Amino acid sequence: MYLRAVMQMQACARKIVTKLDPFDVLVLTPYLHHTIRVGEWANLRPAKAFEKIVNWVAPSPPFNATGQPAIAIPTGFAPNGLPVGVQLIGRPADEATLISLAAQIEATRPWQQHRPAIDSPK
Repeated sequence: MYLRAVMQMQACARKIVTKLDPFDVLVLTPYLHHTIRVGEWANLRPAKAFEKIVNWVAPSPPFNATGQPAIAIPTGFAPNGLPVGVQLIGRPADEATLISLAAQIEATRPWQQHRPAIDSPK
């Protein structure tokens, strides 16, 4: 059963890599939910918290399976003061293109001097 699951994951990973081959870099949101404040999901039942986390990080696991290089970089702050960013996915073994693009984006959207307002959980 385990080996069958690994084989299915590898087959799916090969399909993803093949479909993305025409592109140098894929630009995605890192998360499917706004930035989470500390304690925001603290009162949820464990099953509901797990469901929200899985849905929140949905853009990342496919690329964990493909082994493609990926980087998430901050690009600014939302109106509520919390950080936002993009996730860049590169071609297999092409970290150089990915890092070069990330550096260019960071140069156009400097964020190092900014800090989100510290706010206690509600």
